[in-house]
Amino acid sequence: FPLTFNLCPLSFILMHRSPPASIRYLIISFILIFSSVIFYFLSIRLLAQLHVRSAETNIIAFQYPAALSELLKAVELQPEDFRIHNELGNVYFKLDSKDKETGEAPLMLDKAKEHFQQALRLHPLDARSAYGLARTEIFIEKTNSMPGKSSLLFKDSPAIQVLKQAIKMRPASTVYRLAYARYLYIHNDTVLLLSEMRNLGRLQPSIHGTLRKEAFWTPAARSEFIKGVERALAEGITPRQTNLVISELMVEERRWEEAISYWEQGIEIQPSLNGPADYIRLGYLYLQDRQPDQAQSRFFIAITRSQDVEKDILNILQTCMKADDPESLLRFYRDIVKVYGTSNMIDIAAARHLYDLKDFENARIILQETVSYTHL
Repeated sequence: FPLTFNLCPLSFILMHRSPPASIRYLIISFILIFSSVIFYFLSIRLLAQLHVRSAETNIIAFQYPAALSELLKAVELQPEDFRIHNELGNVYFKLDSKDKETGEAPLMLDKAKEHFQQALRLHPLDARSAYGLARTEIFIEKTNSMPGKSSLLFKDSPAIQVLKQAIKMRPASTVYRLAYARYLYIHNDTVLLLSEMRNLGRLQPSIHGTLRKEAFWTPAARSEFIKGVERALAEGITPRQTNLVISELMVEERRWEEAISYWEQGIEIQPSLNGPADYIRLGYLYLQDRQPDQAQSRFFIAITRSQDVEKDILNILQTCMKADDPESLLRFYRDIVKVYGTSNMIDIAAARHLYDLKDFENARIILQETVSYTHL
C-alpha cells in the first residue's frame, strides 16, 4: 500500500477520495488551457495549408499574382515553414518573367532569392530550395552582366556554390546536373564541363537524347559522356537502360552490329518491360545491317505483343521506309496481311511509303487491290 501510494499519488487520490475543489478546478483549467493551445496551433497550421493548396491551384492555372497573395497569407501564419518560403521563391521567380517589361523583374528576383535563402536557413538540406536559389542567382548574374553593370568572376559566383550544394544533396538529379553543365559552358570552363559529362554518363545514361540538343554537345563532350556510360555498364548501374543508350551511340557511328548486340542485351534484362517499340527498333537495326530475315522476325514479335495491331503495323511500314528498304516493306506488308488482314489505312500507308521509295509499280498494285477490295 505505501509503495503504491508513493508511486501513484494522483491515482490514489482520484480512486480513494475526491480532491479538494481548488485542485479539481486547477486540473480542469490546465486541461482546458492545454487543449486550447493545441487547438490554436492546429488551426493555424490547417489555415496555412488551405492557403498553400489554393496557391497550388492558382499556380497550375498560371495565376501567379493570386498564388503569391495566398502564399503571403500562409507565411504570416507559419513563418518557420521552409516549404512555404520555397514556394514563395518559385512564384517570385515566375513573376520575374512577367515583370520584365515593367522594370520590376530585379525586385522579383531579389524577393525570390530572399525566400529561398530563408528556406535554406530553416532546412539546410532541402535540395529544391538550393536549386531554386542557384537558378535565381544565375538570372541575377545575367542581369548584372548587361552593359553598364558589374559582373562577378566565375570563381566568385554564388550560383556555382549553391548549384554544387544542390547536386551534393541529390547527386543523381539530371535537372541539377544539366543546369550545372550549362552554367559551366557559359563560363567556358571546359575541364569541369567534360568532367560533368562523365558524371552524367555514369549516373544518368538516358539523358543522352537531351544532351545531343545542347550547345555544349561537342565531339569531346560526347567522348567523355561515353566513358561515363561505359563505367555505368561496368558497375551495373541501370544495366537495361545503359545497354540501350550504348546501342544508340553505336547507331550514331553506324556500327550496326554492335548496336544490335547492345540492344539485344538491353531488352534481355527485365524482358517484361519490352513492348512492340523495342522489337520494332531492333528490326530497324537489322535492316540497317542488311539482315532482312532477322528484321522480319522481330517485326512479327512486335505485332504479337501489340495492343493496337494496326498502329504498330503502320509503325513498322514507316520503319522500313526510314531504313530505305522497299523490298522489306513490301515483304512485311504481304506477310502481315495474310495473318492479320488489312485495312484502307494500312494499304494506303504501304502504297505511300513505296511511292516515296520510288517503287511506283508496287505502290500502284497495292492501290489497285485496295480499290478492288472496296468494291467487293
